[in-house]
Amino acid sequence: MSQHPPTIPQPLLTNPAQNARDISTDLLNWAYDHAIISNIPHSRSQQQTSLDEVFPSMSPEHRLRFHEKISKSKIIGIIKDANNNKITIVTRGSLYGTKRKPLPASYCGVIIEYIEHGDITIDQFAVQQSTENPSPCFLYNNCITCGSSVTAAPIPSAGTLGFLAKDQTGQLFGVTNNHVTGGCNHTQPGMHILMPSPVDAAPDGPPPLAIGRHAQLVRLVSGYPQHNMPAQKIGSSTFNVELTDLAQFG
Repeated sequence: MSQHPPTIPQPLLTNPAQNARDISTDLLNWAYDHAIISNIPHSRSQQQTSLDEVFPSMSPEHRLRFHEKISKSKIIGIIKDANNNKITIVTRGSLYGTKRKPLPASYCGVIIEYIEHGDITIDQFAVQQSTENPSPCFLYNNCITCGSSVTAAPIPSAGTLGFLAKDQTGQLFGVTNNHVTGGCNHTQPGMHILMPSPVDAAPDGPPPLAIGRHAQLVRLVSGYPQHNMPAQKIGSSTFNVELTDLAQFG
């Protein structure tokens, strides 16, 4: 984004009935009605908002200049700062040519700022929720079963609980692949294990719970086979199951 362009330093006229919220709303309606919003090719109504309604106390000369500059540059956003009684108009194109005539810096006590060559981008990488299997957390007699979604707390993904096992002391463990809860050798001992994974949570499914803590893993070995890497058939990770009432054994 470029630097703020030059503006008229003093308010034109004052009208205490208007504030940043009123002007930003009226200005946005005007921009929509006249197809001045970027990427909106047509006006939205036949009864269009007039710039006279937005700036009734502004001189016709300044209204005309404002209309010409803004309509050519296209608005991509209006930022409202009600606490400081200020609005910022973000345009896609340049507001000034060689003459660089200033635009109003304020109106009715509301500060008006401008940002040229702006852009607003919607996040293209938002997590998409699955509709085919909205909650891959399976229950049997109110207990979570094998095949359910699981992950370590810092890992923003999901894997599958392979099976449950007990050691000689009777401690219950969950077993899965190294990359699922072991984080490819990077999960800290004692890290919380969540089931289901937050990325698999659904409004009609069980909430993610810390079902246990990471215990140990079979270390993954990576590299080119030509480097005489040791053969590896198992890459597992285990966690202590603490919520035993949700993962019964046997």
